Amino acid sequence: MADEEFGESLKLVESFVVRRSVCGIPTNPLNKLFIQLARNLPDKDCFSWLQHSLSALSGSSRFPKNAEFSSAFVKGPQYDGRATTRFILCRIEKFFGHKEIVDLSTATIEHVMPQTLSQEWIKELGSEAEDIHTRLVHTFGNLTLTAYNSELGNLPFSEKKTKLENTHIELSRSILQKEKWSAAEIEERAESLLHIANRIWMSPSE
Repeated sequence: MADEEFGESLKLVESFVVRRSVCGIPTNPLNKLFIQLARNLPDKDCFSWLQHSLSALSGSSRFPKNAEFSSAFVKGPQYDGRATTRFILCRIEKFFGHKEIVDLSTATIEHVMPQTLSQEWIKELGSEAEDIHTRLVHTFGNLTLTAYNSELGNLPFSEKKTKLENTHIELSRSILQKEKWSAAEIEERAESLLHIANRIWMSPSE
């Protein structure tokens, strides 16, 4: 297998695993699946064969297509113990391609709208605060990376922006442009991150 084809095949496998994780599909079928794929891998046209094989899977072994992946990425809770959540945020951050690479080794996941609402946040979110919080607190639109996690806590959005104003993490810098942080801003950011995610993690052949 040529180096380029090998690289593309690894990207395809990564896309397969990441898309399944975002969609919350259990990993238990994967051990046997990968062993079977490795045994049957042809000597030529490996990428095309692998793409066809993964795309043909269904049920609990499926390779999520764009509709399922998009819905889960924008609306589904992602901060629930999945090891891939931080990986996904780091990969999106690196996609921006800065010449001055940011060290993400100490960065942790931060909820912009906090996991526990303060009175300031309830006032800012309005009459539907509880519903907005329940639906969106753990979605990608509300998650970022920062090394200032312990300092941010439940601070109001305006104070969080002040704390983050010198950040070099692009995921957080885009948040600084917002005057407020409610459902519309969270959902808009999720769609923006989804656009990047679709470029990083390819869809199955449909």
